Amino acid sequence: MKSTILLALAFVLFYEAQSQKAIIRFEGLNDAKEKFYTVDIEGRKFHSTTAKQTGTSGVRVFEINYLASGNHDLIVYAENNNSVENNSQVQPIYNNSFQLKADRETIIIVGKNGEVAFSEKPLHNTSQATHQLKGVKQPISMEQFNGLYAAMKNQYTATDRYAILNNALDVPTNYFTIFQLNTLLSLINPESDRLTLAKKSSTHLLPEANASSLLEVFSSQENKNALSAHLGIRN
Repeated sequence: MKSTILLALAFVLFYEAQSQKAIIRFEGLNDAKEKFYTVDIEGRKFHSTTAKQTGTSGVRVFEINYLASGNHDLIVYAENNNSVENNSQVQPIYNNSFQLKADRETIIIVGKNGEVAFSEKPLHNTSQATHQLKGVKQPISMEQFNGLYAAMKNQYTATDRYAILNNALDVPTNYFTIFQLNTLLSLINPESDRLTLAKKSSTHLLPEANASSLLEVFSSQENKNALSAHLGIRN
């Protein structure tokens, strides 16, 4: 009975969420042609050279509409070759977190010398359901994630934790960030069950997510290889 109630509570967690808006603003690039920057938000990289240019002032922007409210990790890199994807030697010039608030638009400003600042302004939010009708996939909110994590963490048996996450993945409109999925998958044991859910969860990732990051929650090379094959990743 206890498990049934907790499973029901897990489903209640998936109420209509509100999406938040964040803007990354690279400034003064025309005055610093040899300087390029990359903003990394929980594994998603945004390069200054591929941002949308606005006017002739050297300002380039990214508009991000799929982040849930709550805290998000932010890293800013300075680079000389437009890419830090495969350069482990590049050191971050900024490493902290920022908070997306309900009904607020957050602007992340990266100056021409790499200085980082934040600004906020009121936002008229659009519901998750409205975004989905427009074809925009939204991750579950931080409140939903925290509730789901708590429901799984409070289980004494691996079977119940598996059932809660499995049921959450049965909802076709539930999408997750890599951070959310890896945190939830880390609660699943044995690794064979974790592999089953990781394969299932791959269709619930946001399009911008790097699916290969799911490999991080596995210690078995055999399971990593199996997941890589499922995801179509070449080792």
